[in-house]
Amino acid sequence: MTFLRKFLLSLKFHATFKQSHLGVIEMLRTISIGTSVLIQGLFVKALPDGRITVRIGGKTYSGRPVTRAA
Repeated sequence: MTFLRKFLLSLKFHATFKQSHLGVIEMLRTISIGTSVLIQGLFVKALPDGRITVRIGGKTYSGRPVTRAA
C-alpha cells in the first residue's frame, strides 16, 4: 500500500479508491444532501465552507462529507 493511500485512509472521512483506465487513482467519496439523501461519486474538490463536490458521470453535486462510523 502506498504512503498516499495509507494517509488518505487515515482521514476521518469515508473514501474508496478506483483506478481509471489511464492508471490514475481516483477517490470515491460519499456526501449527504439534507437529512436522508446520500450520494457517492468521484471527488472533485473541497469547498471553503466544509462541503465537498463529487462527480457522477457529467453531473456534479455538493454536500457535507459523510464521516466513518466509530
